[in-house]
Amino acid sequence: MKETTTKHTGRKRKILIGTGVFLLVCFLLPYIIPVSKTDENQTVLPFEDSQFAVIDSVLLHYRIQVPQEGEIKGNVLLVHGLGGSTFSFTQNASALAEAGYRVVSVDLPGFGYSSRSTSFDHSQVSRAGLLWKLIDQIEGLNEEKWFLAGHSMGGGTVAAMAYLNPGRTRSVILIDGALIDTNQGAAGILKIPPFDRYATVFFEKFFITQANIRKFLASAYGREPSQEELREYEKPLQLPGTASCLMGFLKTSKNIPLENLDNLDVPFYGIWGKEDTWVPVDQALKIKEHIRNFTFVSIEGAYHCPMETKSVEFNQILITYLDSFA
Repeated sequence: MKETTTKHTGRKRKILIGTGVFLLVCFLLPYIIPVSKTDENQTVLPFEDSQFAVIDSVLLHYRIQVPQEGEIKGNVLLVHGLGGSTFSFTQNASALAEAGYRVVSVDLPGFGYSSRSTSFDHSQVSRAGLLWKLIDQIEGLNEEKWFLAGHSMGGGTVAAMAYLNPGRTRSVILIDGALIDTNQGAAGILKIPPFDRYATVFFEKFFITQANIRKFLASAYGREPSQEELREYEKPLQLPGTASCLMGFLKTSKNIPLENLDNLDVPFYGIWGKEDTWVPVDQALKIKEHIRNFTFVSIEGAYHCPMETKSVEFNQILITYLDSFA
């Protein structure tokens, strides 16, 4: 009997030791696999009109286009969506400048050619404060009013900018604007170090690939991307530190509640792709329930990126709207 008990105790101890070793290996394994680290010493200008600014220790990449002649009608800020960059507005910024507007497009932290800091707070209020400081630096504190245009995730950013500073907001333009949080479940588990590291390794080694970028663009465009479109989206997403920064984004990204916009005395305008499956037109109707000064139009045959795939029609709609403030 005693021998049986001893064997049972020994077997139990082996199971516990084996389990402990297994858990230790699982804990350490993701740290054995190397991941890239960000290079904050960006010196190469990705575009001819590229500029960099350091705001609150965050490196921001932005571009400015101005009218070649005549007076400036107004100022327009363009903010991209998830996975996008200033390239997302390549077909729009020059058209707006030709129509008489000073246009600033910017890469949000973690995207495009801006900082890949792992400690940045990606909540929309945090982003909004950062972009107002960028505008102050560009303007020299002239405190002019701005048209704030944001695509998808960037729509939440410009809405937060208007919420923080309605007096300097001429209007908010939502381009398939994602103002409603749909999935916050990942934030909790990613705060556990091994899971955070596993996710970082997965995103860098298996998720941020040309094949996946092509697939996501095809879904957002409603057609296959061109080689230029694929290349210009892939280049910044492949920069060192992108996957690590993305973990910080998943943990801290948060829109301001729609209820906070209920009494905001700022005109809102929406331009939607009628076929958008990422942020459907139904979401524009939900936004309209809270923002009393919100009107929107939809573009036939356009999906999630109407400013890229239906640029001529999009530019005409946006410029007509901006000119209505003259």
